[in-house]
Amino acid sequence: MSTPTVIMATDWATEPGGTGPLEALHNAISFGSMYWGDARDTAWIYGVVVSWDGPAMRELAAKFGWSDEKVRQLRLLRRNFRALELREAHQSP
Repeated sequence: MSTPTVIMATDWATEPGGTGPLEALHNAISFGSMYWGDARDTAWIYGVVVSWDGPAMRELAAKFGWSDEKVRQLRLLRRNFRALELREAHQSP
């Protein structure tokens, strides 16, 4: 009987075939076991790379004192990051 292959969360970022650094970053953050909403800086990073949904964004904005302008800035950074991800995906071999 063979032992099943266990894929760790960080393996998603390093799987063969994935050459895009933005995709690797997104996957490592998305599939990792860390909760990114514990601290202001990590919540901000997650917001840029992955995004927070409406209720989570409201909760984190209240928790960290993010103004409406700060939330708009985070959402704009996320849109810009996503645009770069899509551009990178179209350029990958």
